[in-house]
Amino acid sequence: MAQKRMIDKKISVSEQVADLPIEAQLIFTWSIPHSDDLGLLPRSARTLKAMVVPMLDMTVEDFGNHLEAIVRQGLYSVYQH
Repeated sequence: MAQKRMIDKKISVSEQVADLPIEAQLIFTWSIPHSDDLGLLPRSARTLKAMVVPMLDMTVEDFGNHLEAIVRQGLYSVYQH
C-alpha cells in the first residue's frame, strides 16, 4: 500500500472543492493519503473519521454529512461490491 501521495496545487482552485464547507474541504484533502492503491476508502463515517481526522472535534453525524456533500460534488464515488 502506498505511504505517500502527491497533491496537485490546482486543488486550491478547484470549484468542486471550493463549493464545499471548509470542514468538508479539510476532510477531502486529508483523506487523499489514506486511500489505498486503488484510491478506495472505507464507507463507514465512523471508521473514516478515526483515520482522517481523529483529533477534530466533530460528531460522526456531522462528519457523515460532510461525506455526503463530498459525494454530491462528485469528488467521491460510492462503490459497492
